[in-house]
Amino acid sequence: MACKPGMRVVSDFGQEIEIRQFWMFVVNLFPRPYVLVLGFRTYMARSGYLGEFEQIVLLAVLRLGDNSYAVPIRHEIETRTGRSLTVGALYSTLERLEEKGYVTSDYGDPTPERGGRSKRYFKIKPLGLRVLRESREELAAMWEGLESRVIHAR
Repeated sequence: MACKPGMRVVSDFGQEIEIRQFWMFVVNLFPRPYVLVLGFRTYMARSGYLGEFEQIVLLAVLRLGDNSYAVPIRHEIETRTGRSLTVGALYSTLERLEEKGYVTSDYGDPTPERGGRSKRYFKIKPLGLRVLRESREELAAMWEGLESRVIHAR
């Protein structure tokens, strides 16, 4: 396998790694040269980290089940949180979650009501469920013992 900066690989533990730098040594052995990679510097993205809005979007997708496309996801979030959000912010977050492997998307059949356009349906993947659970556990650990201080604060 060729090794080059910017290349992304998956470790034995399922962690995505980006090769940042590498050092190699070419050994000239007959009949062809061999390249030995002596070391490399990597960047590992934290696999389980979810931002607040990413959590909210994943929870909306999970709650809506088979009806998870942009319009109901946006409505669910606005209704439950009282926040207004743009379709652009929602789609960029959904695409980022898909790139991370937390959701998958498929296009439905085109409908006349939508001018022949298809709806893009989103579904949470097992990895998405796992990071949601881990994120909830992290927050619960941080909140432990502080509820009364926050609720009764002036």
